[in-house]
Amino acid sequence: MASSSPRTYEWLVVVPDKPGTREARLKVRPDHFANMTKYVESGAWKMGGAVLEDMPEDDSVDSMKFAGSTLVVVAKSREEVLEMLNGDVYVKNGVWDMDKVMIWPAKIAFRNP
Repeated sequence: MASSSPRTYEWLVVVPDKPGTREARLKVRPDHFANMTKYVESGAWKMGGAVLEDMPEDDSVDSMKFAGSTLVVVAKSREEVLEMLNGDVYVKNGVWDMDKVMIWPAKIAFRNP
């Protein structure tokens, strides 16, 4: 009997920023966007964006108080999710607090465009 490969599942990820890392976040943000393209195009990252401390006055980056990031990731395991995250420039440049990352398997009930 042939064994099947592990199935993929959606994972809800919330990763806070370390305190005082706003400048570092903004400095490497263009690299973060460029490097995540491979995950977005492959379908591994279904959704993602910044978590904010408060509702900003407008959509300019200057008015945003970043608290971290959230993602929906398709992967075979929590370890695979961590591997993707650990390769991100936000980790390599000390922005994301990986000691406080929260990762849950999630069953998404609906999606809107």
